Amino acid sequence: ISRKYPCIIKIQAMTRNNLVADIITNLNTYNMNVLQFNVTNTKELTTNIKVKVLALNKYELETLIINLHKIDGILGVRRG
Repeated sequence: ISRKYPCIIKIQAMTRNNLVADIITNLNTYNMNVLQFNVTNTKELTTNIKVKVLALNKYELETLIINLHKIDGILGVRRG
């Protein structure tokens, strides 16, 4: 059995329809176990998302972050 580690990812994006769906699809593509998902919209029409996932290793987490950056409207992705 492989051990997985909890990691927090913070995403900032432009507010748009289906943003959360696109992020969840990306998480599912990489078989990430999601422990927590929190979304906050701002008056400036940006969306801040905090996701807590279980990752096998640093490589898996970095691959996820790179691919989250490719989603339309994403302004930034970083480890929390």
